[in-house]
Amino acid sequence: MKRTRANPDGVKECTRHIVPANEPTIQELAAQNGCRSSEVLAGLCAELPQSIHPVFNLEYLDVLGLTLSGEQRHGKAASAKPDLLFLLQESNRNDFLLTRVFHEAGAPSVEAFLASTVVERTLILERARQRAIEAVKPAFRLASAILCSDNQLPFWHGIQRAGKRAGQSGSPPEKIPTFITKTDFTAEDKTITLDFLRELGKGIFISFCDTGRDFGLTEMAWDHDLDSYWGRRWLSEPRLPHDRRPCFARVELSVHMYLLPLLRWREATVTQLRRMYLGLAITMLHELAHVAAGYAFRHSQNDTARCGDIYFRGGPVAEIGWSYETYAFGGGVEIPPIGLDPASLFDWPCPQTVQGYQNRGCCAPRGAVIPVVGSSGNVAVEAIDRFFRGGFWRAAWSDELEMPFRLRRCCSVELYNKHGDTLTGQEDAEQRRLLKKRKLGP
Repeated sequence: MKRTRANPDGVKECTRHIVPANEPTIQELAAQNGCRSSEVLAGLCAELPQSIHPVFNLEYLDVLGLTLSGEQRHGKAASAKPDLLFLLQESNRNDFLLTRVFHEAGAPSVEAFLASTVVERTLILERARQRAIEAVKPAFRLASAILCSDNQLPFWHGIQRAGKRAGQSGSPPEKIPTFITKTDFTAEDKTITLDFLRELGKGIFISFCDTGRDFGLTEMAWDHDLDSYWGRRWLSEPRLPHDRRPCFARVELSVHMYLLPLLRWREATVTQLRRMYLGLAITMLHELAHVAAGYAFRHSQNDTARCGDIYFRGGPVAEIGWSYETYAFGGGVEIPPIGLDPASLFDWPCPQTVQGYQNRGCCAPRGAVIPVVGSSGNVAVEAIDRFFRGGFWRAAWSDELEMPFRLRRCCSVELYNKHGDTLTGQEDAEQRRLLKKRKLGP
């Protein structure tokens, strides 16, 4: 076997992360078994826990608003005042997305919809919305199950406790807060944490929209000037007609990366669907971490904390979404929702991602502490499949597994230095030795 940078010892190359290329689709499986595609889908998700936590309440999920994301709207506002041309372009963009969602949901065309009566429109919208919700529901069940697991609650409790203490300490505005998790997590702590999460569920608005290249985004109500038109707009658009809750956070999920591919679930394979469900669940939990921090520190004088980013433990970067992924899954998780590229796990923070967040002004490095090396590795297909087995959840909710959701690397990809360049042979060997010692690498 050839010796390469990714395979320095010349051992047999790993295939555990390779997504099966010839796996039958859900539709083909249904034909083979003589049943409906919906029955195959139900069987695929049957062992997932059924309950959905209030923070992911499907009753208030917007799948048909499809407006520009808040970030795109504020970018438009910074360059020019809203005019008729922009409003027309946004309307055309929404019509295009709505046409695609209607098509994937089996609803009539937008033209036929507009020509319908008010009663017919209501029925069409409700049917399309229900089909869209059914397509994403397994991911919401999965995210809820991970969130409510006892081994995850100390993270959310740490945020709540740090926010409460910050309101009493009067720390200087320029100091970004830090939080840690308790090792002696008690039954009382659990009750406090569950109450905190339920409180969060009363004011989160989740919407699928065009987020550009981002999988998910979060906006807090106090992110922008609430006295301006652009600062208020997201609070009312696209709100569902029956949604009268006090909304303090908006979580935006990619309509292109998640909603549209999941509406085509009949054309996906079992492996592809499981990857999409887990990827969407992790994205929602990542954004929920920002919401939790922003809500806990809503009275803080520090702008970074108030907008949903604080330090975790001794981390050098205040980006709580990636900190949560590292805590729960062992690193930053990348699961391509479309295609056959393998899922990967990388150390957070790493030079590439830190630089990207610095350029966007989304994170605040602590002093001059920058990570020296980043490690990325492929995740085995089996590591994702286990989330959909009943035995896994029974073990996750017992004392058998301390951190059951950790994803392990089955093989490495590349190592990088602090400048984002691949390492020399000597640097590579030394860093792999250190990673192996820390049980982070092959």
